[in-house]
Amino acid sequence: MRSVSLCLGLLLWLAAVVVCAQKLPHVPPALRAMLDREYKGWHLAEVSQEVKAYFARERVTFSPNLLVGDFNGDGKRDYALLIEHHSRLVVLVFVNRGRSCTRHVLETLPKGDVSVYLWLFRKGEKDYDYEARKEFTYRIDAIGVMFYEKGGVSYVYERGRFHKVTTSD
Repeated sequence: MRSVSLCLGLLLWLAAVVVCAQKLPHVPPALRAMLDREYKGWHLAEVSQEVKAYFARERVTFSPNLLVGDFNGDGKRDYALLIEHHSRLVVLVFVNRGRSCTRHVLETLPKGDVSVYLWLFRKGEKDYDYEARKEFTYRIDAIGVMFYEKGGVSYVYERGRFHKVTTSD
C-alpha cells in the first residue's frame, strides 16, 4: 500500500513538473480586455496533436497560437494570436503603439480538417517567395500562418500594413 502511495505521489509530482515546464501562452490583460469586447466568447485556438508533437520534437520555443515579436520594427513587443471565435479561426496581430495598439486581421478561416498554427519568423532568417520565385531575408520579425503538411504564408509588415507572401507550397 505504501508503494502505491509513493508511486501516486511521484506521478502527481511529475505531472506538476511537466505542467510547469510547458510555456503556457500569456495574453496581456489589455489585449484580453479588447478581445473580450470585440470577440465575445473567444479563446486561443487549439492545435492538433501532430502540431504539438512537431513543436516538441523540433524544440520550438514559441507557442503555435500566440507569438510575441517586433512585427513593425519599432523595438516594441507586438502580439499575433490564433483564436477561435464562433467556430471560425481568426489570426489577429496587435501592433504596439505605446499607449495603444493597432489591430490587424490577417486571416479568418473556417475551423476544419487542416490544422492551422502560427510560426514566428525572426529578423535575419531566410525564406523563399514562391510567387516572386526568389529567396529573401526577413528585415523584421514576421508571422507565419501554417497549414500542417499543406503549406503556409508569411505576413510581413510594410508601409503600415501586413503583406502576404507565399512561403510554402
